[in-house]
Amino acid sequence: MLVLSPQAVAVCREGCDVINGNTFLGENALLNNIGINNTAVGEGALDSNEDGGWWNTAIGFDALNLNTTGIYNTAIGNAALSFNTTGLSNTATGAYALYANTTGTHDTANGYTALARNTTGYFNTADGAIALGSNTEGHDNIAVGFEALCIIRRVVTTWPTAPLHSPEI
Repeated sequence: MLVLSPQAVAVCREGCDVINGNTFLGENALLNNIGINNTAVGEGALDSNEDGGWWNTAIGFDALNLNTTGIYNTAIGNAALSFNTTGLSNTATGAYALYANTTGTHDTANGYTALARNTTGYFNTADGAIALGSNTEGHDNIAVGFEALCIIRRVVTTWPTAPLHSPEI
């Protein structure tokens, strides 16, 4: 006779902090939080918000994951603004948008990997997949369209199924 053990069931955290105005849903969402008026939805969203990050919205797996004191940030998408620590007033919409941003401020990235390498750049706007994808410290840039103002490493091959390009993130 074969006996099976019961399966482990993951516990999804969800709740509201009515005193500080925080809302969370997802494993480790707002887990280490002392900030106020934050919203986190998704596993690891705003997980490290332990030094007072306020008025942030994170929706998606690891969105704003390493934020500590950053304020007024909005991250929607898988790993959007994932490495942000103290950056403020940033908006990232799309998977890996503003992914590497740490202290950059007032940046807007819309699209898959838009401004993905930005770390300390500020007042940048990237609209389109991979737009400004190679920018790290630049400021006051505007890029609109697929791969706009992005350095792309081209892959050359004789195989007909090979990719036409390979973006470096």
